[in-house]
Amino acid sequence: MKKTANTATGKKRLSLPATAAVFVVAMLVGFAGWKLLHGDSTPASQTAPVTSPGSATTGGAFPEFSLQAVSDKPDGPAELNLNAIKGHKTVFVIFKPSCPHCRKEADLLHALQPEFAGKFKIVLASTGIKEESLDFGNATGMTGLIYLGTYPLAAKLGIQTVPAVFFVNEQGLITYVQIGEKDEVAEREILTAFAEGREIPQSIGLGQ
Repeated sequence: MKKTANTATGKKRLSLPATAAVFVVAMLVGFAGWKLLHGDSTPASQTAPVTSPGSATTGGAFPEFSLQAVSDKPDGPAELNLNAIKGHKTVFVIFKPSCPHCRKEADLLHALQPEFAGKFKIVLASTGIKEESLDFGNATGMTGLIYLGTYPLAAKLGIQTVPAVFFVNEQGLITYVQIGEKDEVAEREILTAFAEGREIPQSIGLGQ
């Protein structure tokens, strides 16, 4: 019996069903990434303070990044990177301008900010375009804290929903990860522990 060239060289062609299955898997993976930054966010009551397996987690180093301020007069540097946030505590929020849960989280941080003046810095990293990010900043009073160019960082962190809040210490290490907005009591408790350098219990705010 003659062997085909593919059989003789040890190569096999994928059958039509197998090819279709590979295509479907690729489409699902692509859709998951698109939905992260463009789809609806998950309510805080349905989330826990963890990210996806294999992503940046508590105790790990915050990844390298490069962001640009949305405002011509930012509260921090015009270009923000990892070195710029080292040396002080940072509450690093990744958000989508049209996400209602992101709006609630930003409003709460803005309201609590005076209580923690000088204790840590806040960074709002937008997955949106400049115009909608500016609108978000004007609505929350936090335009000077908003930065653009977040897609590569979001991918490195393995984020699956927003808002995603990373509490980063002076050495650039993640001390706590919060997915979804919290109520005022839980948020104040988290911020107080972070400001004081205490461990933040993972159970804070669950079941809201």
